[in-house]
Amino acid sequence: MLKGLSRNFLEIVCLARNRAKKYGNDFIGSEHLLLGIMDHKNNTAMHLLEVLFRIDIPVVCEKVEKNLLPGENKDCREGRRLSFSARFQRIFEIATAVALNLEQDTLRSKHLLTAIVKESAGKSARILIEDYGITYEALLESAFGIKSLELKNYDFCRKTANQWLSRLEEDIALWSSAENNRINQIHEIMENLRYAAKGLDHLAEKSLAEEVRNLMEKIREISQKKGISSFLTGIEEDNEIISIRVNQRAFKDLIKKTLESSLHRSQYPKI
Repeated sequence: MLKGLSRNFLEIVCLARNRAKKYGNDFIGSEHLLLGIMDHKNNTAMHLLEVLFRIDIPVVCEKVEKNLLPGENKDCREGRRLSFSARFQRIFEIATAVALNLEQDTLRSKHLLTAIVKESAGKSARILIEDYGITYEALLESAFGIKSLELKNYDFCRKTANQWLSRLEEDIALWSSAENNRINQIHEIMENLRYAAKGLDHLAEKSLAEEVRNLMEKIREISQKKGISSFLTGIEEDNEIISIRVNQRAFKDLIKKTLESSLHRSQYPKI
């Protein structure tokens, strides 16, 4: 029984939607999905493509983008909901069938990538198959450690997929609202650190000010590389994110004490 979609899976679909909006397309298709995987970066499917299959991500992005013709639908850029193409729905069905036949209850990015290639008719799949030799069987072995998989009980899998598709639009809307909140959070963190650095410069605390600016740069890098969501939640298994979050909290305490000891503390926001 399918219990839900992983956070990465949902975020990838949302990023795919953003790609569709960018090109003025009024639907989300397989090309948008593959670009969503690569835009997200911090997911298993991306790891498979980049590390195991050793593909050049910027090159693949460019190839996929060339197949996306700009649409003329301005409404989709103004917040109108987009439809799922027939191929998107077919890919979602296959991803669901792969998960259920493996007795897995959550749809993840690796199911999505496997389904894109299994469906095989989309331009994004043709790029992976023809240019890089990434086959359905190769993905089964790399992602799940098996050499073959017969998709049984497909009618039940299709019914299950349709049930989850009906909820996906609402999930996307909720994610978009949450993502805007996360972006505001990261902006607030950076703005507070920026003002703190200026305050420390004013107090001639040059060394500490420089450390704050270095921390800001690390936050920028980690947010771009692994996503704002990953940085703000501090994924437990990611030591790089944990280190930066710990440093951020340590600096917050140190900077606060330094600024509060100054007569000029009222010039700077509390952090």
